Amino acid sequence: MQALTAGTMNRSWRVTAAGGAAAVKEVLDVDAAATRRQAAACQALAGRGLPVPTPLLTAAGDHLVERADAVYTAARWLTGESRAGAELTLAEAAGLGTLLADIHDALGAVLPPVPPAVVEPVIEVAAADEQVARYLALASRAGGDGMDAFVAAEMPRRRLLREVAGRRPAGGVLCGPAGWTHGDFQHGNLLWQAGAVAGVLDWDLLRVRPVAAELVRAATLIFAAKPGSGLDLPRVGAFVRGYRPRRVLADAAIVDAADRLWWERVCETWHLRRRYERGDTACDGFFRSASGLLWWWTPRREEFLAALLCP
Repeated sequence: MQALTAGTMNRSWRVTAAGGAAAVKEVLDVDAAATRRQAAACQALAGRGLPVPTPLLTAAGDHLVERADAVYTAARWLTGESRAGAELTLAEAAGLGTLLADIHDALGAVLPPVPPAVVEPVIEVAAADEQVARYLALASRAGGDGMDAFVAAEMPRRRLLREVAGRRPAGGVLCGPAGWTHGDFQHGNLLWQAGAVAGVLDWDLLRVRPVAAELVRAATLIFAAKPGSGLDLPRVGAFVRGYRPRRVLADAAIVDAADRLWWERVCETWHLRRRYERGDTACDGFFRSASGLLWWWTPRREEFLAALLCP
């Protein structure tokens, strides 16, 4: 048994037995019911020929094992390598968009029907300001490692929040089209082999949301260039163009999803909650990259939208 160091939210091992290699994971972020749902979905998607891990069943026919309040799953081992978005050709980026569309279609076919639109939460300005102020203050008082200094240097985030308060997307409104989504479709969860995706990993965040929200989020995560240098817009455009022929998605839905994701980036502090309230530093790098993207994105919102909507 070999412990795997990749990944931040769960603990994983590679286990080799007579039947071959398997990926065993201790699931920490979701409960047993959600774990069973995502395993069943992967089983169905694998049966449709999509590159997802095939779950392994226990002797009792269950998708998971529960031991002392811990939940474990296993799936057949998939081989491949992770590739940064900037390494992909434009054709590969487009193919990745097509794959995401195919996954959305397949999820809709194998999981229960969902409403055509859902309400997406939008944090209030005052609540966001309170959270940002709290963690910036904690970082300033900590006086510890370089991450504390980096967080403390993010003080302009409060000024930005006040400056862009009028751009907060409307809350309590229905957003769509909605559907089942992977939840974390990004380069760290993709394995490539011979120019094609050999595995889409980590289905713990499988959920219902506007499909455009996952499309835009995936574009910002996969095609982020080196930290601080923004997004690779030609590849963003190719990715979205690969998706849209498979699924009808209006420009307005993409624009709305981009605006909502940008606002989320302005306000989000979940990485800092883990660091300063749980003592968990595993997601510190995510905060650094999200901050770099925010400062690049804010003055280039129209440029990013143009790439998303490029025919």
